[in-house]
Amino acid sequence: MLLGARFLLGDVRRLGGLSLVLIAIELALALTFMTYLGRAFKLKPKLVSLLAVGSSICGVSAIIAAQGAIDADEEDSSYAIAAILLLGAISLFLFPLVGHALHLSDRAYGLWAGLAVDNTAEATAAGALYSDAAGKIAVLAKTCRNATIGFIVLGYAIYWRGKARLLKCRIRAHFYGASFPSLYWAFC
Repeated sequence: MLLGARFLLGDVRRLGGLSLVLIAIELALALTFMTYLGRAFKLKPKLVSLLAVGSSICGVSAIIAAQGAIDADEEDSSYAIAAILLLGAISLFLFPLVGHALHLSDRAYGLWAGLAVDNTAEATAAGALYSDAAGKIAVLAKTCRNATIGFIVLGYAIYWRGKARLLKCRIRAHFYGASFPSLYWAFC
């Protein structure tokens, strides 16, 4: 296990500081953009969270991890998974065409594919369709994104647990307020 970690850390170091900064920026922007987009389309809040997590980290794996952590419906998870897979399928065809049209270097294209394609399998394939070297960079960038799954899912779990507690307190306060006359509360 430590041998694998040594190779991964060596590869991440080779990816470079700027690339790691771009990965952090991508995570923040993807989470924010998907949250605002979901709210603009008036999607259910937990579906928005699943879409944000799936599009920012590693697609289906992140959605499945987040589903249990935020106690989301199967229906919301199914919609989120379908959306991520559809975007990934489109990326397989679109990304290599755009990369060649823009004459991107293998490194630039691989980093772009690793940052922009949601699902790990599609990011790997989109990178490899461009070139072998681009495929390796795409996998490495995607692996760095995937490494954040625990932190992001934990953050969403804490957020949703706090929201559930707040709702429970409001319901309890409403119940007590409706059960006792308001004059009683004035003297408490």
